Amino acid sequence: MSLFHKLALVGAIGAIPAILLLGALRQLLLSYHVIHDREAGPVMKVAVFGLFLVFGFSLIPLALHLFIIGQGKIGNEDVGMIHFLRTHERGVTYAVWGFFTVGLLIALPVMWTDFFGFRKPIGENQETSNPVKMPPPPASSSM
Repeated sequence: MSLFHKLALVGAIGAIPAILLLGALRQLLLSYHVIHDREAGPVMKVAVFGLFLVFGFSLIPLALHLFIIGQGKIGNEDVGMIHFLRTHERGVTYAVWGFFTVGLLIALPVMWTDFFGFRKPIGENQETSNPVKMPPPPASSSM
């Protein structure tokens, strides 16, 4: 197992206990009134979501590596696609990570307000809050 896969394994195994410890720390700080729930809520969601991403992104190279090993055990290591995956394993992992990152970046503006609970950085547009009513189109004349 390469260093790349060992780091992925540590990330996958370490993220879950880190999420649990973070939740316990939050509850402890709330019970001693060190922080308030309104302050801790959005920050906690960002931290847990970040650890969830570490967990999810760490599973990709591990699952791909296990798939390639399993295909090799049944004698498919020289079949076209499996051979490609075996020779370009890290590149395929980076490509999947890139694909997931693009999707995350597309969703992030909506997640920032709707999921994490942060306020919008600017006020509401007056045109969208009070839309101007357009007059009806002129009646068409028929000949």
